[in-house]
Amino acid sequence: MTPYRGGAFAIVETQVSDHGLSLLRAAHELGYYTVLVSSDPDLYCALPCAHEAFTRHVDHIIETDTTSADAIVEALSNLPVGRRVLGVCTGADDRMVPTADVARQLGLPGLSPRTARVLRSRSLLRSVCAQAGISVVARPRRGWRISAVAVYVDGAHRVLAITPTAAPHRKSVDLVHRALTAVGHAFGAAHVELTLSLGQPRLVQITGMPSAELARLALERSGVHLPYELVRLTAGLASAASGPRRLIACSQPFTPSSGMLLRVVPRPWLPCR
Repeated sequence: MTPYRGGAFAIVETQVSDHGLSLLRAAHELGYYTVLVSSDPDLYCALPCAHEAFTRHVDHIIETDTTSADAIVEALSNLPVGRRVLGVCTGADDRMVPTADVARQLGLPGLSPRTARVLRSRSLLRSVCAQAGISVVARPRRGWRISAVAVYVDGAHRVLAITPTAAPHRKSVDLVHRALTAVGHAFGAAHVELTLSLGQPRLVQITGMPSAELARLALERSGVHLPYELVRLTAGLASAASGPRRLIACSQPFTPSSGMLLRVVPRPWLPCR
């Protein structure tokens, strides 16, 4: 078993998927007393890997109201002696706000409560982005869907993966940077969804935990394991994405909903900004 660093790392809910449970594995393998805080821990039991994840990587389970920051803080105050909370994060977008509030109350690194509220409110997102000259559009039922994952390190955002390859990358990456700056995102990872309108990328939404596909791309091409990166940043450890600029990972070619793919034109990899 990995020796504990002397403190606890709390995860306030996560995605109900193998990818979501990887946060638990990351926290434990990085040496923390790993705590899952959940309104309904049994919700995760149906997952094929749940038994192994809970047996090997979870040291403590707290059942409490995870929509309430005060309830979470009170529950964490009852951890075993010597298990001071060193970091708290979430893998569930609908728990971004209470988790940000908990981190603020405990004096821990985390997404600002204001930014968390902007990301969880469609009207606030539109208002804040409009002030920066960015329009927020509805997710298209058909056509182009562009996804990117970025992390905030060394005082700037770095785009680690973007899909699909046929998207106008430079314009898309620029919009990702502008949008994250506009909403005040200055901590951790972000999953940014875009679409194309008249050949120009448009912002659809910004969420927290990146998808499994983007996490895989970032790991394969940029060498950054996002669940571990999120735990490192949240616990105040050095980022694996720090240092020389890395390259953006791009996925397989993408075919729009109408027409057919005729050929694939190789595109150079783009340096992260």
